Amino acid sequence: PRISGFSMEAFQNNALLVGELAREILRDPKRGEDAFTCGLLHDVGKVVLALVATDRFAEALRLADVPPGRPLHVVEKEVLGVSHAEVGAFLLGTWGLPLPIVTAVAYHHAPASAAPGDVELIVAVHVADALVKEAETAGGAPVSLLDVAALEELGVLGELDGWRSVADRVIR
Repeated sequence: PRISGFSMEAFQNNALLVGELAREILRDPKRGEDAFTCGLLHDVGKVVLALVATDRFAEALRLADVPPGRPLHVVEKEVLGVSHAEVGAFLLGTWGLPLPIVTAVAYHHAPASAAPGDVELIVAVHVADALVKEAETAGGAPVSLLDVAALEELGVLGELDGWRSVADRVIR
């Protein structure tokens, strides 16, 4: 359906960029394809919401865009009772995708909330998503999606400048 503020072309471009950047952030050849897959699928719940809850998803998009702006996943919880991350993870789990991929999709907005385990994948997708969003909004989203406190708690905040350099290269 046509929804103001939601474009399948933009969705696809974002998915590819986040996947590529997540692979580069992880820097582990063995896990690189998992990181790419997680990045590619991180927002699949948005497509589900656009198809099955069109009006409420459109309302969430509109409200998230009202100045000063709030993260879409937060507004989705208010309007729909669920976020695209949760919907996407549920779908991927139902399809039988590996648990690390499902977990990375579920927690890509809240890396510190995940149980110990595949934190590397979650952080790669979280950072890739936030940095791509910053680039897409010409230098910074009105509300940053980057959870700096979580990155500090997970002991990876020192990597952020390097990840920004990688993001500049990948996005160009």
